[in-house]
Amino acid sequence: MTAPPGCPRRHRAPPKAPPGPAGSRTEIPTEPGKGPYAVPDQTPQERPARAYVETKAPRGVYVRVFIYVVATHVLLAFLSLLVYAAKTR
Repeated sequence: MTAPPGCPRRHRAPPKAPPGPAGSRTEIPTEPGKGPYAVPDQTPQERPARAYVETKAPRGVYVRVFIYVVATHVLLAFLSLLVYAAKTR
């Protein structure tokens, strides 16, 4: 299939593989980086993983403790108000 002249390149047929030696079949390379259409290895270099060191508690712990402390103080203040109301009657 050939594209008519003036047609964008994306509609043209892919290039044919170069012919192998006479009388042999063109073999598909199994090793990366080998063969007529080889692409150089572009894998990013791996950096060594950093060791995880936990130096402070997660934020959620502080929020939960704050809510518990406030709720306890509110409960104690309410109970103190009930005791005061019961004594004054």
